Amino acid sequence: MTMNAVLLRATLVAGLVSLSFVPTVGAATAPTQASINGTISPAVSSTSGKPRSVALSIVTRFQTNPSGGQPATVTQAVIYFGHGSIVNARLFPSCNPTRLNKIGPKACSKGSRIGAGAVTAIGAGLPETLALTAFNGPGGRSVLFYLNGNTPLKVAQAIQAPMVPIKSRFYAYKLTLNTPPNLQVLSGIVVATTSFSSTIKATVVRRVHHRRVRLGYIEVPLCPPGAIVPLQGVFSFMGAPSETVNSGIDCGEPPPA
Repeated sequence: MTMNAVLLRATLVAGLVSLSFVPTVGAATAPTQASINGTISPAVSSTSGKPRSVALSIVTRFQTNPSGGQPATVTQAVIYFGHGSIVNARLFPSCNPTRLNKIGPKACSKGSRIGAGAVTAIGAGLPETLALTAFNGPGGRSVLFYLNGNTPLKVAQAIQAPMVPIKSRFYAYKLTLNTPPNLQVLSGIVVATTSFSSTIKATVVRRVHHRRVRLGYIEVPLCPPGAIVPLQGVFSFMGAPSETVNSGIDCGEPPPA
């Protein structure tokens, strides 16, 4: 190898090493703490055993310790829901995620809309609030979270979160939400979610035993006031350790503001 080739190779290696240490704008500088809480509303006190349609609200927050900084960027959130609920997703119309991303919410039938909420995010000190609309995914095997915001950045994208039944001592369903890479870093700016809230509530009319019956997307046979259903969140972050949060869903009580 000639001297010029050696110098060229050394220069390239030095350049790659230096690039790997360039800080990304807006990266977290303090440990991140996650919290998750939920509610089932209304409470169901009847002992008849007949399932009743309810609204499920989940609020997840991320903050630094000490507070005031930008939390780490969430790359994946896995939420585990406790036993006792019935998810009738397969009975609802579904929305195609490709069409949703291409056309927007108008691509989905009215019956496939199952909820709404909001997401707040921050990047380089600039906050943004995104409207969230939830749709039933193909075959009822996922939830499509459509995010829409305009200031300071334009965001219009669906995130498909698979939801599957599991066999566990404490949990019956698992929902996995992966943050798309283009929503983690925008134009070189690291974007972090500070809160993610959603309320899932929808009904559909279906024929059961020759009768038309209205069924809920989520139903519970019993959830008396004061009862708590197990809830767990496992969160993975960019450049920070993952965190597992054990919490609960309150029956009839709103999530903390």
